[in-house]
Amino acid sequence: DRCNLMLTCSYLYTLGSDPTLWKNCRINKRFIAKLGGLPFLRMRRFQYIRTLDLSESDVSSEQIEYLLCELEQNIFIRNLNLGHVNLQEVEEKLLGNLSRLRCVSLLQTRLTTAQITQLLICTARSETLETLNLAKLDLSEEKQRSHKQQHHRHT
Repeated sequence: DRCNLMLTCSYLYTLGSDPTLWKNCRINKRFIAKLGGLPFLRMRRFQYIRTLDLSESDVSSEQIEYLLCELEQNIFIRNLNLGHVNLQEVEEKLLGNLSRLRCVSLLQTRLTTAQITQLLICTARSETLETLNLAKLDLSEEKQRSHKQQHHRHT
């Protein structure tokens, strides 16, 4: 385990902190929770990480928004899996930052119609996005909610 090896001496810590050693590393979701969220992305050793799988994790909307803001500056993350993460509360304009990636999975993420619209507008112009998984997005709840709002306006 790289982390334990790094704790043995300062030389190995310096050597083990080299971002090129970690760029193809898969980050354990429990590791993220242990660190208290996604600010670990600013740690030197994780600067070049290419793939981030947060599927089925308990990340908050605030943490997802933090990540989406980080994507504006991080040119190395290419693949992101947010499958089965509730994204309903995420600010829709930030979802446009996903268009900078190569592969994005938003499988069953409870996106609203406004969020999907914003995402599709941004991804249509993307020169990097190759794969966008929007499977199992159920818009029926959103349609029902907007129908109820219209009904209340008329009464």
